[in-house]
Amino acid sequence: MIPAGTFALPGPAWRWALNQIDVHGKEVLTEDGQRTKEIENLILKVEAPLAGWPIKDSGWGLPALDVYVQDQILGDANRTGFSYTYGERIKPQLEGLIKHLRDEPTTRRAVISIWLPGDYDKEHPPCWMTLDFLRRSEQLNLTAFIRSNDIGQAWPQNFYGLAKLLEYVADGIGVETGSIMTHSVSAHIYLDAEAPA
Repeated sequence: MIPAGTFALPGPAWRWALNQIDVHGKEVLTEDGQRTKEIENLILKVEAPLAGWPIKDSGWGLPALDVYVQDQILGDANRTGFSYTYGERIKPQLEGLIKHLRDEPTTRRAVISIWLPGDYDKEHPPCWMTLDFLRRSEQLNLTAFIRSNDIGQAWPQNFYGLAKLLEYVADGIGVETGSIMTHSVSAHIYLDAEAPA
């Protein structure tokens, strides 16, 4: 059975996911040699993704989260030292996505693809795979398909990035920001002190 939970705010969703992994997760040694505790196919829905920030005890304050969004999600240039940023892959698709959502309000084709064929050869390939936007009842909802989701250390910043991206697209088409649902194929925490970059 796939673990799933629906929450009003991001904070309770994050704590629930951590608890699910703690209670039901199984130990997995990654191909990088890192010990993790993992649940497969964890689904979280947050109905008010822009509310409740920063999340208490996450280690992330709003200034750092906003820098992350600018550098990794909505920025054009890669100033991070990583081999890619999500922004480099998302930004070129945003104008067409927003236009299509304006022209075809009920479309099921408002999709951003992140993974590229050469990513198999990268030391640290993208974790986000597909972002799917649905405009329903004058609000925009987002479903994110994530191959690998570090719930313990990276979930708060990644979810905030998704929330700000949803807000950006919703503003672009003139509708309210709706919910975010994440489907994490490998939802995990690292059992060693440091997670890989």
